[in-house]
Amino acid sequence: MPPFIKLRLLVAYLGEKKQFAWWDTSFLDDTGRGFLERPFPRTAAHAALRSASEAACRAHDAAIGRVGVFHLFRLPIEQEESLDLRLVGVAAADLVSLLPAKAAALTNLETLVSKNIPPVSGPIQVGQEKQIGTAASAGHLAAAYLAAFQAGVQTFPYFAKEDHG
Repeated sequence: MPPFIKLRLLVAYLGEKKQFAWWDTSFLDDTGRGFLERPFPRTAAHAALRSASEAACRAHDAAIGRVGVFHLFRLPIEQEESLDLRLVGVAAADLVSLLPAKAAALTNLETLVSKNIPPVSGPIQVGQEKQIGTAASAGHLAAAYLAAFQAGVQTFPYFAKEDHG
C-alpha cells in the first residue's frame, strides 16, 4: 500500500470520534463501514476512507487555512488525483486490516515514522510543497501525528507553497 494512502487511512481513523475525537465522524470503525455497505456494497471501505478524509480535511483547513498551504488531506491536485487512482487498486481487506483497534492503528502509524519529534499543538510546518509525496515527508507527517496522539494534543502539519519571489 502506498505510504500516503496508509498514512491518510491511519490518521483519518485515529482522528475519529471513538479514538482521539479530532473530528466528529465514525466512518472507519466497524459500525461506520457497516452503515456504508448498503449504499456502497463493493466499496464501503473506500467510501469510509474518503468520508473520514473529508472530515479531516475540514478540520485541517479550519486550523491552518487554505491559502498557501497543503496538508495530508488536501494535497496539490496532481497528487490528489494520483492517490485516488492508486487507492482504487488497494483491496478493501488491506484497508480494514490496518484498523483492528486504536492501539494497533498507533503501532501501524509508528512504522511510518522516520524520526521522533516533540508533540506540537496546532499547526506546524513540516516542509515545502516540492517535498510532498517523498518518503521523508511521509515520515515527518507520521512523526508529527504520532507525537500528538500520544501527548493528547491536536496537531496539523502542513507544507508551505514555494516562495517564487
